Amino acid sequence: MKRRILTVYYLVLMAWSLAAAEEIHVRAVFDEADAALAIMDNLNAGDSVTGEQWQTLWQSEGYTRLLARQASMNLDDGFGDKLAAWLQDPANYNRAASIRNSVDRYLIFDANTAGDRAGAYLPEEIILEASIYPVIKHTTNTFVYDLNGDPAIFMSVNPENTHTYVQAVLTHELHHIGLAKCPEIPGYKNLTENQQWVTNMLTIFSEGLAVLATAGDPDTHPHFYNTPDEWAVWERDVTNIASDQARIESFFLTVLDGTQPKDERRKTLFTFIVTPEVPQGPAYTLGWKMASMVEKRFGREALVRAMCDPRKLLTLYNQVARETYADGLPNLPLWSDDLIRSLYAQ
Repeated sequence: MKRRILTVYYLVLMAWSLAAAEEIHVRAVFDEADAALAIMDNLNAGDSVTGEQWQTLWQSEGYTRLLARQASMNLDDGFGDKLAAWLQDPANYNRAASIRNSVDRYLIFDANTAGDRAGAYLPEEIILEASIYPVIKHTTNTFVYDLNGDPAIFMSVNPENTHTYVQAVLTHELHHIGLAKCPEIPGYKNLTENQQWVTNMLTIFSEGLAVLATAGDPDTHPHFYNTPDEWAVWERDVTNIASDQARIESFFLTVLDGTQPKDERRKTLFTFIVTPEVPQGPAYTLGWKMASMVEKRFGREALVRAMCDPRKLLTLYNQVARETYADGLPNLPLWSDDLIRSLYAQ
C-alpha cells in the first residue's frame, strides 16, 4: 500500500506541474484520502483498525488543514469523531472500491483546462496558486479555505461525480481563489466602517461570477455539468432575481444607515448564499445574471475590469438594465441611485 501511495503522489506532481507554464500553480495532496482508504480496506478485510492507521489519518496534511478550516468557522463540533464513525459504517467502507476509483480519477485530471477557464474571467496579472485536497469525509460539500494565505480547495470525493462535474467544480473554486488576489479598491480606506463592510460583502456575487467562468460564456447553461434536477432548481430560483435584488438592497441600505444590528449581519447575509430551500441563492443567480448581462453588452474585458471592485459591477449592470427598459424588453431589477451613491465616500 505504501508503494502505491508514493507512486500516486509522484504521478500527481508530474501531471499537475504542466500547468505552471500558464501561471497556474496547483498541487494535489492525497494523504487524507489514502489514509482513509487504508482504514476502509482493513475493515473490509475483517481486521481492526490500528492506532497507527488512525494517527496517519489525523496527522495527514489534508485532515489537519480540513480541521483548521472547520475550527476557523466554529464548525469543529466533534468533526474527527463523526468522520471516524462514518468510515467504520459498513454502508461506507463497503464502497471502498468505488471511492478509490473516484480518487484515482484525479490522476488524469487536467488542471490546465480548469485553470484556463477560471483565468479567462480574471485580470491577467493574477496568478492562480492552490493546493487541492481530494478528501474522503462524512460531509459532501466542496469549498475553499485560507484564500489570503495558502489557498486550499477541499473536494469531497464522491463516486457519483463525473470527470466533467469535478472539472466544473474546480474551475468554480479556482475562480474564487483568483478573485481573492484582487488589490485593495482605490479609496477604500476613506470609506466609513459600514461602507467598507457592504463593499466587502458585495463579493457574495463572486459566486455568480464563478458560475459564469465555469460555464465559459453567457450562453452556456450554468448547470451544463449537472443533473436535470439541478437544472430545474436553478431555473426555478433564477426567476426570483427581482425580489431577491430588492431584499439584498434593503439589507445593505440598513447596514449603511446603521440600523442593521451588527450581530445579525452575517446571519442575514448568508441567507443570500444558501438556505435549505435554495441551495444556490441570489449570490449565485443574481450574480450570474448581472455578470452575463454585462459581458453580453460590454464584452468580457469590461466585466473582468469590474470584478475587483464589485460596485462597478452593479453600475454596469444598471446601464444594461436601463437599456432594456428603453428597448421595451422585460424589465430587470435596478439598484437604486441611493445605494450606489452610499457605497462611495462622501
